[in-house]
Amino acid sequence: MSKLKLAVLGVLVLGGSLSPSVTWAQKAKYTRQQDLKVDVKLSDRVKPIVPKTAGEIKEQQPELSADQVLSIEGLVGDIRAEQEEILADLIIKTPDTEVDEKSDYYFRLGELYAKQQRYWRLKGTELQIQSDTSKNPQQKTKLKSDSSQAQAKAKDYLLKAVKTYKGLTDNDAFRNYPKMDMALFYYGYTLQSGKYMKEARSVYDKLLKNYPSSSYVPEAHLAFGDYFFEQGQLVDAEARYRVVLKFPKSRVYWYAMYKLGWIHFNLSRYQEALETFFQVAQATKADANQAALRHEALRDFVRAYAEIGKPDKASAAFGRVDRAAVADMLDFLVELYEQRGHHDAAATIRGIWEVPLPTDVRLAAPPTKATVAEDIPTGEQELIATLEAHAARAGAAERARLELEKAVVYRRHHHDDEAIAIVSDIVEHDPGADVAELAANLWLDSLVQLHRFDRALELADAFAADRRFLAGKTQLVRNIEFLRSHSLR
Repeated sequence: MSKLKLAVLGVLVLGGSLSPSVTWAQKAKYTRQQDLKVDVKLSDRVKPIVPKTAGEIKEQQPELSADQVLSIEGLVGDIRAEQEEILADLIIKTPDTEVDEKSDYYFRLGELYAKQQRYWRLKGTELQIQSDTSKNPQQKTKLKSDSSQAQAKAKDYLLKAVKTYKGLTDNDAFRNYPKMDMALFYYGYTLQSGKYMKEARSVYDKLLKNYPSSSYVPEAHLAFGDYFFEQGQLVDAEARYRVVLKFPKSRVYWYAMYKLGWIHFNLSRYQEALETFFQVAQATKADANQAALRHEALRDFVRAYAEIGKPDKASAAFGRVDRAAVADMLDFLVELYEQRGHHDAAATIRGIWEVPLPTDVRLAAPPTKATVAEDIPTGEQELIATLEAHAARAGAAERARLELEKAVVYRRHHHDDEAIAIVSDIVEHDPGADVAELAANLWLDSLVQLHRFDRALELADAFAADRRFLAGKTQLVRNIEFLRSHSLR
């Protein structure tokens, strides 16, 4: 991973103190002849977050568990309860001499119980979460009761699964059963999910000792790694995760890599953590089955960045990880900074996507030649992407402002056609927006800058004819009068 350090994070300037706010505007080749008054107002998205108290900041632990990542095919699928009675009866009636048949009955019954245990365990957790978040006292009580019942069922099926798997794996007559390694893994996994870690470790040990070539060996080592991680034995946990990484085709490979990133993080090896989370995010990008893992890797990349990255480089750094996720990552970074009391750093991040809007656009004599679009710097491209992401999830009023901010960025670099597409959409589809007058003025000005004078006069006439839209828009009225009183053709 050391090769990633510069290639991946080339824009990062790590270490040192938190830097001041970055200024995005650059001097244009042609300076518009306008009297621009800049009034920076804090929108809802950039108002300071009330910092959390120390007691409200939870101990940092990964939010993703192996249970969410493991795709245990045998324990996922339809559950047919009537099979339990049939299989239990077959086990009783089948003599031990019928090794192949009886061992398979044990396996199938154990799998059925494990499925039921998994279903009710997850259902109980889901109901508990709903109970915790419910504000209706009566509903809260019912959900809590339902959760308790589900957890009781999970415990009952766990005991049944353990008894069944024990009957299979402890019987020497079944030692050559072809699926014994799978049975041992399901056995250990079920115990582990029920928090019987000592017993689970014993089962996993048996799997590793008796079936060293099994495809479930990586999962067994992962279970040990997670156990040590939860106990705070990070050195032992790291050793186990690294064993898993010797099996690159294992379905838990990238989860083990992700947990290794957390080992780095908890040992204050933040650069290594940053690189590891990046690697996981990139490797799981095209795998829908790894979406949850990738989501957490992106968030934890931000956690590591918050420890050593410079705020004014965050947008570019996150863009290298996932351009579509930049807005969410920046939001999370602001939250982390505020939690730690790093308010200047949080303000710097807000400054990255807060584009000052002009409060007054006065049309003036056009430039001698039509403006020509310039290349948009990488940083400004990232800003546009961030604004787009924020706009996609914002309410109508905030979305209009964000879109207008994009137009302002485009105009900085004389991309007036892109700006016109944005401001015209605001005027035509959201004429009641607070920024509608500014959008209309920028629309007229962009046409003038492009020497599209006929279209500018035509648009001015259309605005003048729309008395409802024009009402109260004194700046727009002034600019319409300017266009009509000057021969621009």
